[in-house]
Amino acid sequence: MDTYGRMILIMNKTHMKYIFKSILYVFFILPNLSFALCIIFFYLSIIAAKLLKITHTDSINIFQWICIILTFYLYGNRWAKKNTSNQFFYLRYGLFIFATFYSLMALIYLVFNGGGSLADINHTLAFYMYIQFILSNIFLNIIAEPWFFLILPSVTYLAFFLGMVRGEYKYNKKTSAPFARTIIGCSLAVLLSILFLQKAIHNRKFVTEHAEVTLSDRIEERDYRPFTSNKKITPIHAPATVKFEENWPHVDGATALYPLYASAVEALYKDLNDRTVNAYISMSTTPNAYKALNKGTADLIFVAAPSDKQIELAKQTGKELHLTPIAREAFVFITHIDNPITNLSTAQIRNIYSGKTNYWNEVGGSKHRIIPFQRDDDSGSQTTMQKNVMKGLPMRTPLKSERVKFMSGLISRVADYQNTQNALGYSFRYYTTIMQHNENLRLLSIDGIAPTVENIRNGKYPLTVDVNIVTSGTPSENSQKMINWFLSPQGQKLIEDVGYIAIQ
Repeated sequence: MDTYGRMILIMNKTHMKYIFKSILYVFFILPNLSFALCIIFFYLSIIAAKLLKITHTDSINIFQWICIILTFYLYGNRWAKKNTSNQFFYLRYGLFIFATFYSLMALIYLVFNGGGSLADINHTLAFYMYIQFILSNIFLNIIAEPWFFLILPSVTYLAFFLGMVRGEYKYNKKTSAPFARTIIGCSLAVLLSILFLQKAIHNRKFVTEHAEVTLSDRIEERDYRPFTSNKKITPIHAPATVKFEENWPHVDGATALYPLYASAVEALYKDLNDRTVNAYISMSTTPNAYKALNKGTADLIFVAAPSDKQIELAKQTGKELHLTPIAREAFVFITHIDNPITNLSTAQIRNIYSGKTNYWNEVGGSKHRIIPFQRDDDSGSQTTMQKNVMKGLPMRTPLKSERVKFMSGLISRVADYQNTQNALGYSFRYYTTIMQHNENLRLLSIDGIAPTVENIRNGKYPLTVDVNIVTSGTPSENSQKMINWFLSPQGQKLIEDVGYIAIQ
């Protein structure tokens, strides 16, 4: 049969009906079925967890994924059984192959765009790339499982496609050379994409940003997550003077403060478990915590003072930020342990970070270039640096390799920068000495005063800063209760036990 004849055959009513139904499944039925399954298996997993007394979220997540994969596989099998099979391979599988490939390539692109970490993926971009999964996206963000959504489209299409192929063979005995070639092509494409991604991540993180940097640039949130058995939560040693049994405030904040407010959540929040508590606690870093407060998705945030940009953003949304200091902390400067410098003046630091001073021998050290690392704008440490240290003096524009997204990344670079003693960085005392302790680091004295607990408590250390609870507008009744509790003797005792300095 010539090409024209084949086109006529393809366009007959049966084939058009098959194509229309395929389109309907790819863009509507399968995405909305995934939404329904997310709801069903989410609540089934909660019930199962209570009945079986399962507390670990990993087991619950595995259960959900198995159920979703099995459901779509069986649904694809049913499709092959119920629908008339076509003799043309690409007509049978074309749209489903496209959907599977698109979802896999989109996931790879999103991971690459996020620097190799699911936690750093651009969720707005993901929302538009997977627009047909909008309902699943909304639901999974509500239950604080946004990463689930990033994988769901690929799992949905791939499981359905595999079930469909199996059904075609089982019920219709359809196999062909094009099928074999396509499967091999799919496998090679995915494999090559993954290899390319890993190479790109390697170049981006290990070559551009230097070989000593590890991929573990964030703390393990699960170590501090409330209501889990494997954790570093700090307990209170008496019955809580305040309890929340409903209308639990949603708390968010800086990475360095997560151990503090997570410990408070476990002590004060009742009738929640390690899964349901996710709707009321987040660790989204300082910039995102302020955004969440402005959007109304967080009631209280535990952060350093806001930047001018964050204050202006609140005003633009018609909100006023209220800061309640609850603890004291030290803003510290760190060098490699082998660096002979043990003290810098605030004037010397300003000269270094404004670009006037570039070599260690200009401040009493060796004749090596200073590598002054910086944080991202609007992060807690960058705002503190600009307000408390630079005090309006512009900071030098950092090289790409000198700007660090996460605080732990800055610490690892200062500690191990090409195995030399050139680096200088800044952070907070608690994060540096407790959460990310590194024996290769030295905390510098500033103006001759060391950042000891006593010097922070008595105010002698010049870069002592407040730890704040920030609210937007008038706090709710329960939010105010939580603020008052942190200022109470029991709350101040928890602050000390965690490792911060009580304000009272």
